[in-house]
Amino acid sequence: RNASPQYPAEARRRRMEGVVGVLIRINRSGTPDAVEVTSSSGSPMLDAAAIEALLQWRFAPVRDGSRALSAGYPLDIKFVLVNTE
Repeated sequence: RNASPQYPAEARRRRMEGVVGVLIRINRSGTPDAVEVTSSSGSPMLDAAAIEALLQWRFAPVRDGSRALSAGYPLDIKFVLVNTE
């Protein structure tokens, strides 16, 4: 149910695409404490849009039996323009 990152209007206008590699640090309640870019898309606009969206996401926390744990989770966010013609 997590919303996809919004494509920045300026990046769309410039026809920028890319993949942002991130490491999301998820706390025991399933909310992100931090998002670190591990591999830039080459566009600060796309990198920032990925971070902004991911900080709003919610996750099921990692569990050790019934005990919730904090964890890091790697993820790639792809920004791809789709030709609708």
